[in-house]
Amino acid sequence: MRPMRQICRPLRSLLSSVLIVSICLHIFAPVPSSAQHSLWHVHSDALRSVADDAAAHAFNPLERLNSRIRAKTKRADLILYNRVPKSGSTSMQDHIDKLSRVKALHYVAPPYVKCPKTQLSCLTSGQPMPAEGELAKLVNFFNRRASKGGKTLLIDFHFRFVDFEMLNETAPVYFNTIRNPVSRIISHYFYARFGPRSPSKRSQMMYFCPWGSPKCVKKGPEALEEAKRVLVEKYEAVGVLEHMQESLEVLEAILPDVFEGVSSMAGHVSKVNNNKGKDQQSVKTMQILEELNALDMEFYRFSAALLLENHKKLAAAGQLPKK
Repeated sequence: MRPMRQICRPLRSLLSSVLIVSICLHIFAPVPSSAQHSLWHVHSDALRSVADDAAAHAFNPLERLNSRIRAKTKRADLILYNRVPKSGSTSMQDHIDKLSRVKALHYVAPPYVKCPKTQLSCLTSGQPMPAEGELAKLVNFFNRRASKGGKTLLIDFHFRFVDFEMLNETAPVYFNTIRNPVSRIISHYFYARFGPRSPSKRSQMMYFCPWGSPKCVKKGPEALEEAKRVLVEKYEAVGVLEHMQESLEVLEAILPDVFEGVSSMAGHVSKVNNNKGKDQQSVKTMQILEELNALDMEFYRFSAALLLENHKKLAAAGQLPKK
């Protein structure tokens, strides 16, 4: 076994150093079978509150998208997937790549975008705002590519939400996928130990906080509420890894020209970034990580509940893909 300092090094950039030793002492201990159902326990009142909140914000995503396209507040020829790392994005990329071979879909990556006072790419550095003029360059790239070839343009990137309407541009179709934050942290840890590249260390909640928003300067309760607002108002669909079948069914229902057949791919999971050892963690490790990621946990629970509520609305309208 490697020395503890080598094993725990990937966690230093993710967690408070005060807690590193405690977590690493427990991270390889198996979870007792009697504790399996308590790992993600939340008081029933809190769960009901999240469910009620999601139900109050639920909508039929197909009807809303069609209404927005008719009103010309959304453009159907441009889809942005600002994918959250370690949240099923590699599998989703595989699905999109397969579909692009048979659909009228042009699947590309965005151009290099510089950050202020550095030559680092804003696509990966997590800066709140790109350098002056860079965001306009990005939007111009989208507009040029979307107007060519008569195909829908789908662009994916590890990027904060870009609010096109604030730039006086017609908004594209937005979608994303997220996962349980504790599972994501553990996946980050093992990916950093055994994976081919260093993973992004950003909170998945912050991917939904707009560039340049004063509410999103730092992670906190205000940023959480802004991320939830953007999720409800701006995104056509946000999938959840733990509910991938429902996620893909919603995508296929609202964008059948692009995603027809994707719901049948739910069981095909990419093995590229599937690292060993992630399933055997101690109860104490899980509890510590959940406490450290309380805001992300609240965002995740709201997102998952909203997905399932929207899925129900599509089912009630008979608009889900036929199985």
